[in-house]
Amino acid sequence: MRTSNLLKCLLTALTLTVNMSCNSDVFIDEFLTETPAPISLTEEASEATISFEADNWDVWSIGSIGFETYPFICDEEGNGLTLPLENGGKDYQIFCRSDYIDFRMEKCDGRSLKLHLYENLYDSPWEWTIYVGNEYEQVPISVTLNPTGKYQIDSIVYDWSKFDFYDYMLEEVESLTVLNKEGTSPARWTCYPYKFSKRKVNFYAPNNGSNIYSELDQEQIARCLGDCSVTIPDTKDGKPVMGHTEAVFGSFEQEVDVTLDKNLEVEVSIDAGKNIHITVFNNMDCYHVPFTLYASHPRTGKRLEIPGVLYSQCPVNYLILKKDVTDEQP
Repeated sequence: MRTSNLLKCLLTALTLTVNMSCNSDVFIDEFLTETPAPISLTEEASEATISFEADNWDVWSIGSIGFETYPFICDEEGNGLTLPLENGGKDYQIFCRSDYIDFRMEKCDGRSLKLHLYENLYDSPWEWTIYVGNEYEQVPISVTLNPTGKYQIDSIVYDWSKFDFYDYMLEEVESLTVLNKEGTSPARWTCYPYKFSKRKVNFYAPNNGSNIYSELDQEQIARCLGDCSVTIPDTKDGKPVMGHTEAVFGSFEQEVDVTLDKNLEVEVSIDAGKNIHITVFNNMDCYHVPFTLYASHPRTGKRLEIPGVLYSQCPVNYLILKKDVTDEQP
């Protein structure tokens, strides 16, 4: 009986030893002997490769901090993926995409992980931590995606069939009251009707036929295009004319210089015995016209279309009105 129990103990100990040996094989084949140095990808140096000692690893998870929008993890066709992948040890590609990020990871031959930066349209680096490993161990790899170049404007196309012009708008630029009630001779006041004149330009989002206009997506413009200018129409006899006038694309309520003589002097006479209120107006030529802006990324070939409505009001003349306020109480 004692001999039987002794044999059972020996068999149990042997089984434990074998099992421990089997489990320890996972750690004997280390996939990385040391944590890789931080990797920094730029537009010029957009690729990097991490080599592994063994093929018992996968991309386990991805972490990023400091950004409100987390990229979509997907395959090349845009189908969502959940990490780690259950692919039976095969090679694969993982894409990380958002409106402003495009990044790819590629597992090759089980012994390397290739990193490709296509796009980071943010104005600051995107810091990643990629965890590689298996169910027993994961190793963090720090990756920095530095900002890449913006999209370049190819053209802006205006829909002339929907060009809407009107010239009945007045904008007040100056006003004052000249007190000459006690005067015995006419008084004179000199004004500069174009001194403060500005052309005002707005880029609106499509209004879909309504009378309500809203701003274009300022974040999209800042991320994808940055500060860029486009040629906008001038007008002649109520018709659009393309010249060399430019405006910052997407900017809301911007002012554009005009070619009017800001030093032009106009003398206004005030009769003796009168108090006169004088108001100086600019006559405005106004229009709105739908447009579509086309842009592309010179490196990735991606294309961007931004539709909207351009509104412009431009001073072209002046009007001076005088009102007798002699009998009004001060």
